[in-house]
Amino acid sequence: MTDYSASTWLNATDNLRCWAIFSVYAMPFLAPISTTLGQFSQLIMLLVALIFLVRNWHTLKISPLLWLTAIFVGYVLLRGTIEILWGSPELRAEHWDGMNSWVRVGLLPATVFGLALVATGNWQRHALGALAALFIGTLLYMGLHMSPDTFFSALMGRGRYSFDIGNPLVGGVKIGAMVMGLLLFSGLIFQAVQPRRKLCGAFIVLWLFVLVFLVAAFIATGARSAWVAFLFAMVVVSLLWLVFERERILAGRAGKVLAASLGVLIIMITGALLTSDQLEKRWASVSESVAITVKIPLGKGEFMDLPQDSVGIRVALQVIGWDLFLQQPLFGYGLADPRYLQVEYPDLPPQLDGKIPTIFHNAHMDLLLRLGLTGYLLVVIFFVLLTIHAWKMLKTPGRERIMGFYFIGFVCMAIIWALGNQNFERFTLIHVYTPIFGMVCAGVFARQMSIKQSESGA
Repeated sequence: MTDYSASTWLNATDNLRCWAIFSVYAMPFLAPISTTLGQFSQLIMLLVALIFLVRNWHTLKISPLLWLTAIFVGYVLLRGTIEILWGSPELRAEHWDGMNSWVRVGLLPATVFGLALVATGNWQRHALGALAALFIGTLLYMGLHMSPDTFFSALMGRGRYSFDIGNPLVGGVKIGAMVMGLLLFSGLIFQAVQPRRKLCGAFIVLWLFVLVFLVAAFIATGARSAWVAFLFAMVVVSLLWLVFERERILAGRAGKVLAASLGVLIIMITGALLTSDQLEKRWASVSESVAITVKIPLGKGEFMDLPQDSVGIRVALQVIGWDLFLQQPLFGYGLADPRYLQVEYPDLPPQLDGKIPTIFHNAHMDLLLRLGLTGYLLVVIFFVLLTIHAWKMLKTPGRERIMGFYFIGFVCMAIIWALGNQNFERFTLIHVYTPIFGMVCAGVFARQMSIKQSESGA
């Protein structure tokens, strides 16, 4: 398969490449430590991406990712402007804040990061480097702000701990993404250091230490939704790995990988057993509600029977959220935080008595209420195109396949986690998913530019 990381055909000067390399490493590394520095690095990346796009417009102008991003940004700006001027001027400030936030969600940062990666001249190498920078920056911040007493107390089931990287729910999905990345990319690093025995031994010791720490930190967050999302994503990735590595497995050439996978499984099971108090406490508190919720789609239960706990509140919010969505399905209610709609809702379920206004605890519902089915479909189409390309990446052994696994795993994790949480418009999550989505965007752009260059050369 063609190597799309070659830089000979890129229309980028050495200075632009240097700035591109700086920005794709600086943003993910600095963002966990300082929001201001992270956003400043992202601004530099935006300028790099714009310059690169202008210079390569003749090859990138037909990219559906670019046009979807432009349409989404334009739709957000138009939808917000309409509400500010004519729709609900009494919420002018709220719509303005929402418009400023949602114009920077998902599509735009991923596209900008992808363009900057291609501008580096070797998108695959620097995509991996950016992920490493993200993990190192996050681990550094976690280490500097760690309270050992609170951390070990959370492991024993006495409270929850998030290392100040967001609330426990956000902290859970961040740490889960890092655990998944550590498991998937460790093989590539091991292959690179294997010829040097001392370095290889040091890497294994460091890898085990970081893995044990992250698994413990993941459990300490007490984030049930992140746990479920992580397990679902790992099942999907494992099945895909078995499908695409079946020839090596059947030929007996995957013995080391299988042994390593078994070792990781043992470590994670041991960690779960050692912290069983925390796991049992978190699940026992909602076991009754979960059982009732599962029966509702089968016609054997009613959401009115749910108690006023975290599950009951979330289910009730989804019920009224869906009803509100059906009243304005195409374009939603605008960019203002939709929790104000709860105050005006007649006959609130008993689970929400004294609990509103509150967020809907569902990123899908939040997007549908703000931008309607129109905005939701634009996002879905964008990520369907990325997933199609990630599937193509799985057919190329090596780092490209691993990046495809990681993208698909993270998307699965994000979709499930988003059913009970939100905050994708906050920079605390934007800086996490941007390098992951951006690396696949870079693959799309690089492939398109390489094909265009080949056609013009022919």
